[in-house]
Amino acid sequence: MILDLPSKDVKSPITITSRTRWSALFSDEVLKESKNLIDYYSKTKKYIETQREDLTEIRTFVIDDADSEENDDAISVEKVNNEISLWIHIADPASLISQDSLIDQEARTRATSLYLPEKSITMLPHDLVTKVLNLKQGRVTPALSFNVILTDEGEIRRSRICQSLIKPTYSLSYEEADELIELSPSEDWQLAKLSKVLTNRSNLRHKNGSISIEQTEGRFKSSDNKITIRFITPTPSRKLISEAMILLGHIAAKYALNNKIPLIYRSQAQKYRRNNGSFDQSLNETRVNNLLLMEGFSRALYSTKANEHYSLGLECYAHLSSPIRRYIDLINHRQIIGHLRSNQIYNTIELEDLIKQVDIRINEANKLTRSSNRHCLVKWFQTRDDSVVEAVFLKWLNKSNKVALVYIASLEMNISMILEQADSINIGQHLKLKLTRSCLADQSLHFTVKKS
Repeated sequence: MILDLPSKDVKSPITITSRTRWSALFSDEVLKESKNLIDYYSKTKKYIETQREDLTEIRTFVIDDADSEENDDAISVEKVNNEISLWIHIADPASLISQDSLIDQEARTRATSLYLPEKSITMLPHDLVTKVLNLKQGRVTPALSFNVILTDEGEIRRSRICQSLIKPTYSLSYEEADELIELSPSEDWQLAKLSKVLTNRSNLRHKNGSISIEQTEGRFKSSDNKITIRFITPTPSRKLISEAMILLGHIAAKYALNNKIPLIYRSQAQKYRRNNGSFDQSLNETRVNNLLLMEGFSRALYSTKANEHYSLGLECYAHLSSPIRRYIDLINHRQIIGHLRSNQIYNTIELEDLIKQVDIRINEANKLTRSSNRHCLVKWFQTRDDSVVEAVFLKWLNKSNKVALVYIASLEMNISMILEQADSINIGQHLKLKLTRSCLADQSLHFTVKKS
């Protein structure tokens, strides 16, 4: 779904990011250090000359969006002694990027890669990611690998972590992986088996209290004066990868606890909140139910204490799946690898200070992302010929100022707006809304309820 847009722009998010740490340009000094690392690795291969387990003969799958350039995870499965041995491999930038190097300082300042409709802005220099760090089909690459044997019920029977060498056999889009899972050809049985094993794991977490929010999400992409809406649906391959990353986060957290390794954990306390809105019980609206579930979640936090993660149904959990994209993951990799090499990198006090620094940047990144998406949303409505949309009312954000949250199915998005002539509507009620005013400068949208 592509829409041509006029060239006029107001306070473009690209201009906004140029005034932040997420400028697409790295300094000359950082780029020079990056080039030196690339040259050093390509000429000497010293990066891989550590004690690593050779897993290059195992059939390994990289699954990601077709346009992704930061491929930092892969999966494998073997049959060993009548057991299914699952491998989860994560790229290993921690073994190449030195602590407090110029690249490390820049990554710490950015804290995360930024994914905007207009462009992606990487946490690490682009060439370093694509030429050395990411997991690419047919290329021997260092990794941090997590091996786990699960019971038929999804319990962890045993697990281990090692530094490895892998050679991805396939690099697949989610659509291609879904096809392999569905067809399950005898020569490529691995993904279908992985999907079944990890579904059992997901079911176990659900029995332990996890809460899964599954819904299609619309995402804007802006390029060449056009806006595209892409719909992300929780397909079998997306669920497989998500469950694998949750599993490795749990394995790493337990490993750190058992070995007394200081780590940055991700936790979420249980929270109860009563919804006082009027709700039409006759409606069966997934978006409404999901919103009510999410309002019962407290905010997930980084901490050096291993508290439970309520919505995941886990007693402990940590982020380690994206060290190319998230600085917290890079820190945690250093801690795990340090222990494997009998060399602690950070103490608890240092980790707590890093959490404070990174949290500030993540909040800034989230604000930039929301602003950029909102910018595209307003432009989308400004260029539509049909200004009437079908929506589901979710809740009042500020009733006195007529600010409402509604779900628009054609976009697969929950959207805040000024909603006129809507004093007596119920949560879950279907509406036809007519756009009356939009403004790029303040990113506002004004609608009225269209009478039947």
